Amino acid sequence: MGTGTFTWRQTPRLITHMYAHRDPALGDEGYALSVAPQRAEAWANTHAGLFYAAQTFAQLDMRAGAAAHSVQIRDVPLYRWRGMHLDAARHFFDVRTVERYIDVGAHYKLNIFHWHLTDDQAWRLPVPGYAALTARGYYYSDAQVREVVRYAAQRYVTVVPEIEMPAHSGAAIDA
Repeated sequence: MGTGTFTWRQTPRLITHMYAHRDPALGDEGYALSVAPQRAEAWANTHAGLFYAAQTFAQLDMRAGAAAHSVQIRDVPLYRWRGMHLDAARHFFDVRTVERYIDVGAHYKLNIFHWHLTDDQAWRLPVPGYAALTARGYYYSDAQVREVVRYAAQRYVTVVPEIEMPAHSGAAIDA
């Protein structure tokens, strides 16, 4: 991974430089962030680390508003699995809402999206040859699922679908 520059446009303050370098202590998701009134720089080993540095910068900037502040941060996640869960089996959420949910989780550096898609109440995935599974209500098309997975990956979030068999399979038995 080479050296790169990233400009943060959410507020008037900018991250002026983001650097990729090798620091074993930072691991794959850690970063160092240096913020001064007129300049901010971030260092990380991976794009994910630089993404998390940008999230921290946005959090600092939102809290401080236009006030100038200086800070040095070195952050490495304590846990590899930092997850959020959405139960779409019991209550359907449209793709736009699911993506917004992923955005909020990624902003707080959550990297796993546990997506509950099947249960007694409904089956939210189409299965070729079993159209009755999705007859009980709304469901996600194959293209929509691929879009959510792609969207999450752009934010360094891994989608872990929950598809339960044989337990909690009332929807499958009914179909």
